[in-house]
Amino acid sequence: MASKKKWIKGAIKNPGSLNAAAKRAGKSKSEFCKTAKGKNKKRCTLWKTLNRVRPSKKAAYGFEIQ
Repeated sequence: MASKKKWIKGAIKNPGSLNAAAKRAGKSKSEFCKTAKGKNKKRCTLWKTLNRVRPSKKAAYGFEIQ
């Protein structure tokens, strides 16, 4: 198991797999995650979590970047 600091590295087993599954279904990741089941549902949950963890551009730079 990954340490607490590197939990993201341990959680991502197949980088790009969610995007590939959404592309095969002909949808965006957001659309795909609305109806995902099983392993893809877990990937969607992780994707949403990582989006919350990532700092916003405003927080990182002190101003909004377009």
